[in-house]
Amino acid sequence: MSFTTLQVGQAGNQIGLELWKLLRKEIPEYADTMFDSLNSEKARCVLVDTEPKVVNKYIEDDTLKEFFKKENIFSTEEGRGNNWAFGYTYVEDSFDEKILDCIRHEAENCDFYEGMLMIHSIAGGTGSGLGSRLMEKFKDQYGKAKLINVVVWPHPSGETPLQNYNSCFTTSFLQKYSDSVIIFENESMLKLIPKCIDGKKVHSISMKNLNEYISVCLKNILTPCSDEKISLYDICELSPVPQLKLLSCNSNPFIFNEELSCDKFKEWQDIITTGFNQITHLKGTPYLVSGKTYCRYKETGAFDTLPSHLTKKVNSKYKSVSWSSTALTHVLTNETPFYSQKSCPFSFAFLSNSTISTRPLKNILKYGRSKFKSKAYLHWYDKYGMGEEEFCEAFRYVDETVEAYEKGIL
Repeated sequence: MSFTTLQVGQAGNQIGLELWKLLRKEIPEYADTMFDSLNSEKARCVLVDTEPKVVNKYIEDDTLKEFFKKENIFSTEEGRGNNWAFGYTYVEDSFDEKILDCIRHEAENCDFYEGMLMIHSIAGGTGSGLGSRLMEKFKDQYGKAKLINVVVWPHPSGETPLQNYNSCFTTSFLQKYSDSVIIFENESMLKLIPKCIDGKKVHSISMKNLNEYISVCLKNILTPCSDEKISLYDICELSPVPQLKLLSCNSNPFIFNEELSCDKFKEWQDIITTGFNQITHLKGTPYLVSGKTYCRYKETGAFDTLPSHLTKKVNSKYKSVSWSSTALTHVLTNETPFYSQKSCPFSFAFLSNSTISTRPLKNILKYGRSKFKSKAYLHWYDKYGMGEEEFCEAFRYVDETVEAYEKGIL
């Protein structure tokens, strides 16, 4: 079983850069699934941006350029102005069709094509607008293939003045076309990453650190075991009904940056406890729709008591919905978690579908509607043919998603 990876926009390609750096070190564990064994182990990946700056790094990086096909890298000279409407509607020279043709070519080289992992942000113009267009067209052509979106959620305080509109539009498309959505909130990561690193004083967490954290999370959930094929279906199982598809991921340890090491975690209990301490919510106890823990440990001693320990930790953080009898599962693997990091004996990740995901939805809906009521920035969308009806429809999709989670816990 194999799948393609599609990276769209600046955020998607910056995350992908760190992910492929890690996966490159872990080869041959992921050969065939994420790499095209028929083409000198090239990554089965398509890179898309409307500005060449980030994607050019893949070509210029001596450690990575041999892993990517130049014909799979797409860029233009003009960005999308942080405008969802611009990104969605303006596609010069059949740009989107060329990308989809490239995806089709990669799919045809797979032994059994499962679908696509798409990495992008929801706040800008390219990742949100062009990303929405590509997911819509992908599902139109590959209706039965799985589509999992890895999305970066913006800071509530504001990264661009159009971010809440863009986020609402993108969320509506995610609800229409995606099978599962893994959310990484910028604000939450800035708070939790210091909990994952050594006890040194950290003056600032960089964007690179955020991307490294996301990459470790993706590595842990996409590659739970070296002797099994990676399957997108395993992730999609955590989305039991179409509207409840928003997943959160926490991982420990944080292992990339040499200055921010994981040396303080000597016992597996410490790594698990710190991993669960990353989970934060504003008030009340959240409800867990479904969840899966991923643990790798090179020694067998802990596995006898590990499942019950994990279950207790989850139960201390969440309430379970009454209609799901198998809400929590565990994937335990007796092997070294990182072949490139022999000093790290244990890794932990928790992929969860819970009511915590409604928090960022409520934020974008609140601020988006407030701006819409005052008709702020609507002219930036009107010039691309988007009227008030499109805004109302996007708000409705976000509203219905929040409502589905609130009703789903009953």
